[in-house]
Amino acid sequence: MGFRLRPHRPAERRPCPDRDGARSGLRCDYGDGIPVATVELAGHGSTLTSEDGSFRFVGVEAGSYTFRTTAFGYIPESSLLVVRDDVTLSVPLEPAPLVLDSVGVNIERIDVGGRVRDPEKEFFLVDATILTDQAVMARTDSHGRFRLRGVLERAPLTVRVRAFGYLPVDSIVLPTEDDRYLFELVEDSAVTALIARQIERLEERAAPRFAPLFRNMNRDRLLRFTGSHTLRSILEFEYWPHLHRIRAVIVDGRRYSMTDDPVAELSHILPEELERIEFFSAGRSAVVLVVYTRQFMRDLIARQIQ
Repeated sequence: MGFRLRPHRPAERRPCPDRDGARSGLRCDYGDGIPVATVELAGHGSTLTSEDGSFRFVGVEAGSYTFRTTAFGYIPESSLLVVRDDVTLSVPLEPAPLVLDSVGVNIERIDVGGRVRDPEKEFFLVDATILTDQAVMARTDSHGRFRLRGVLERAPLTVRVRAFGYLPVDSIVLPTEDDRYLFELVEDSAVTALIARQIERLEERAAPRFAPLFRNMNRDRLLRFTGSHTLRSILEFEYWPHLHRIRAVIVDGRRYSMTDDPVAELSHILPEELERIEFFSAGRSAVVLVVYTRQFMRDLIARQIQ
């Protein structure tokens, strides 16, 4: 049994448009989702809302539960929820007044940034998520950089860094203008083992079709090219005498169109985003390039867990 909740900011009541575009006398409530809100469900722990303010608890049995919602800048909400079936709720949170002492304080909002790194393999992480308790979040770019915009200056800021395949890192910082932070993450051995098992299954199914003279590349080998390479430049560097034999490219199950340059569309894929590449025989001297990304592995493992 599932449970979803979307806290939102109360908004002005406005008429609902009819399907034909005209306006009726009905009234609707509109509001934006609140990201990085903390929701606790009795007996099921807590979780954070995503960018659109939504999240999900699974495996909730029928019954009565206490749930509590907290978000920076809003009054906490606590209620009793009766679950009989899958349920979706929308919980309005009221803005909390900012209480200051008698000393005048100028509250400034500033931007801070930094990078997320794997110190063991010595590369910066792409698409890591940075969450805060001030409803500000960011993701790392292709160079592992992130920027948090509009956080309170010199106010304690809880930062949570998450990346697939790595143990989470939580830290409290005191931001000042243009601060730069470096967060270093350690690989999660449990996730690494799950990925290894998925790779074994893929190899078992594909072994009879592997192309001779082509060496498949695992993640460790691909990460040697971080910093200035894309998947296309890796292929050109490692396999340039044989690139003319590639007749098709399949990325995470999607087959790219046949062209004179079948690897042309791979210039945007970074080695940090990859898990494995393989080469399959396609008859005579032709081969098919098969690419598995980290996101594909993440989705594959998530489906199996569910």
